[in-house]
Amino acid sequence: MDFREHVRFNAASTTFHSFDELRQNLIGWDTDPVQLGTGTLTTRFDQLQFGNTVLYRLRNSKALTDRSGHRHGELAYVICFTWKKWCGFELPPGTIVIKGPVREHRSVMGDDWESLTIHVTDDVADELGLPILSTNYMQTPIEQCVRALPDFLVAEFKSLTRVLMVPFDQEYSASNGREWAQSTCDRALQLLLRAYQLPPEAGVTPTVTSGITGYDLIVSALGYFERSEASKISVAELSDAAGVTARSLNNAFRRYLGVSPNQYILARRLNSAREVLLSNAHSTDLIDVTTVALSQDFYHLSRFAQHYRRLFGELPSETLCRTRSAGLA
Repeated sequence: MDFREHVRFNAASTTFHSFDELRQNLIGWDTDPVQLGTGTLTTRFDQLQFGNTVLYRLRNSKALTDRSGHRHGELAYVICFTWKKWCGFELPPGTIVIKGPVREHRSVMGDDWESLTIHVTDDVADELGLPILSTNYMQTPIEQCVRALPDFLVAEFKSLTRVLMVPFDQEYSASNGREWAQSTCDRALQLLLRAYQLPPEAGVTPTVTSGITGYDLIVSALGYFERSEASKISVAELSDAAGVTARSLNNAFRRYLGVSPNQYILARRLNSAREVLLSNAHSTDLIDVTTVALSQDFYHLSRFAQHYRRLFGELPSETLCRTRSAGLA
């Protein structure tokens, strides 16, 4: 009997309009994104799993900031095809980042951001001879978790994403799909091993975006915001929590996130409201726009609708109507 019949196997290709939908499809990690770019967000998500190896191809149409975490015993190697800010570094296109457990990962991505993630267990990483495992990840300096790739290897990783984008027929999946999945995952691991056998690219070392102090301010302020039960927090509260002046906090936010603290607070409240509206498709407790707005401390409904449309490209009532229509389909 073919051993592949007993190996975990999954292939999917989907377009999401909700971060909650994306989270439900992730294996081994979680994410807490906030949309910052204006307009309708679409996330193209292609996934392939064979055994203990999972490949993700992600493309977000709008700029966002993100906080993610990973399970123990697993690592994620993220090949960034477009620029990204990560944990205080500005990463040029063609950079690979290692993400592991315990450490909190904060990122900022621009419009049309695209990446390929190779998610492996420690067993796979150890068998390949990769230098970092989840067991020693926290002891590894953050700078050693970043590596710039040569152009030819970036092109090979890019070609791998095109394989994941090919529509996958279910009948083909039943017969030859496991063989295809194994060969694709094997190819990804071979490319990953080549990436760490090559010397680091000279001249493209990631640079610190805002200095460690500026990044620490961001982490402190955002952590306070995320732990707070209140949806509406003042800049004064955030700056007091971070132990700096409002001006210093504003400068750090603009350097790292590209928005002011007030703009970020507003965006996060609007994102929270949108997630509630988008989650109402199959809920038995029907909600209305007013209830959602008040839950995020928006007491002027016309102003809430104006802010919402400016960020997401549609009115909250249109989001709710579309969501309910999809739930009835």
